[in-house]
Amino acid sequence: MANAIILPRLILIFLSASLLAGATLSAATLSAASPVFAKQEETMMRLSVNGEMWGPAVVLLSRRGIRIKARIGDALLLPQQADVATLINPENKTYLPVSFPDYRDDLREGFRKPPRIERFEISSGKGAQVKTYRCFAHEHGKDIKTAEFACMPMIDLPLTVQKMWKRFFYLDDRDWGMPVAVNQMSHKHVMMNIAEHAWQTSEKNRMPTNPWIMVISMNEVKKVPVDARSFELPKGFTKARDRASLYLSVDGDIKPKDIEDLFRVPMK
Repeated sequence: MANAIILPRLILIFLSASLLAGATLSAATLSAASPVFAKQEETMMRLSVNGEMWGPAVVLLSRRGIRIKARIGDALLLPQQADVATLINPENKTYLPVSFPDYRDDLREGFRKPPRIERFEISSGKGAQVKTYRCFAHEHGKDIKTAEFACMPMIDLPLTVQKMWKRFFYLDDRDWGMPVAVNQMSHKHVMMNIAEHAWQTSEKNRMPTNPWIMVISMNEVKKVPVDARSFELPKGFTKARDRASLYLSVDGDIKPKDIEDLFRVPMK
C-alpha cells in the first residue's frame, strides 16, 4: 500500500515481553526476600533509541525526570522545571538551561510542525501490550495519514514524567502510553498531498516515494536500578554564556582563540 509504514513489530513485541518479564522478576524477588513493608528498590527505564530526533542515544526515565545521552549532547529535564531543558556538554564540562519548546523544535528541524490528529485508528500487538495509533487529518475532501505512534504501557512513571516524554511528540494528555516508535509525514509532503492533482501532472513534479520521517525507533527497553547522578547536574560543570559557548568554548565563555582552534585559522 502506498505510504504504508511497517513498524518493527517483532522488536516491539520482544520489548513488551522483556519489560513484563523484568517487572515479574523484580516483584518475585522482592516478595521472596523482603517483608511486606520493605522499601522497594528505586528503578528507572533505560531506552536505547535511534531516529531523526537524537540519532543513536540513550534515554533514562524515572520519577526524578528524563536524562538524554546523545552524540549531539546531553539534556536533563526535571519535573519541578518542566518547561526547562538543561543542555549538557560533557566535553568542555558546561551546561545551559533553555526553554523546552526551543530544545524540542531544534531537534525536530525539518519536521517541526506537530502532526494534525483529527482521528486515529488503533491496532494491538501480541498480548495487547503494544498499541499502534494511525493518525489522520481531513483536507480538501481527502483523509491523509499524518503520523503513526507505537506505544507501550507507562510502567512506574509519575504523570508529570509521562507528560514530559509525550511532549516531545506533541501528544496531548490522553492515555496514549509510552511512545516507542514514531513515524511522521513531513509537513511539506502533507501540503503536496493536498495539491496532489497539480503535482502529478508531470514526471518531474511527482512526490517523493518515501515522505515519512522515522522520528524515533526503540532498539531496547530495560527496567534497571536508578542512577541518581544521571538526574543531577554534574559537579564541577560551568554554566555557559550561550549556545555557541556551550558547544565551541573551552570554559563556557567563547573567545576568539576558541574559534581559531576550531578552524585552525587566526582571527583577523
